[in-house]
Amino acid sequence: MQLEGKRIIVTGVASGIGAGTLRAYVREGATVTGLDIADQAGEKIVAEANAERPGRAHYRHCDISAPEQVFSAFDAAARAMGGIDVLSWTRTIAYEWASKYNIRCNCVNPTIKTPMYQQYLDSLDAEALAQHLASEKRQVPLGGSMGDVDRDMAPVMVFLASDASRFINGQIICVNGGRNMLRG
Repeated sequence: MQLEGKRIIVTGVASGIGAGTLRAYVREGATVTGLDIADQAGEKIVAEANAERPGRAHYRHCDISAPEQVFSAFDAAARAMGGIDVLSWTRTIAYEWASKYNIRCNCVNPTIKTPMYQQYLDSLDAEALAQHLASEKRQVPLGGSMGDVDRDMAPVMVFLASDASRFINGQIICVNGGRNMLRG
């Protein structure tokens, strides 16, 4: 269990990358608070993750576009879990929090199949769909299409939340089959 003892907040847990990340963290032993506005779907994901164990997840309604809800959710999560091991995404936060609090902050740049992406595909007519899929095949050197949440994204999220990434900070981690190749 790579995340035993870790206390983590995951947003957008009702589907897609957030759901896959929450499930992976719980499988690896973390205590997780999942946030979303789609309560029924979020609670279902949390229940499914808890059935797998060995970690534990809790659900909380939170609209991340409403700062007062975010502060309230983080406060409640910190109290419930006895603290938070925070993951964030800005270089300013990465620098300031690393030097002051020894908290690592990294960003993930994903190209992952999600329910939202599937809805987009479903909205295309046959010609537009064929063009889109041909474009994806050209743009993604590994596999020719978007990756899988559980096989491709979740292991990276577990790694970044684990002690194995203890010396990685302020980085953009591309999980996109080579679609975007970044250099420092």
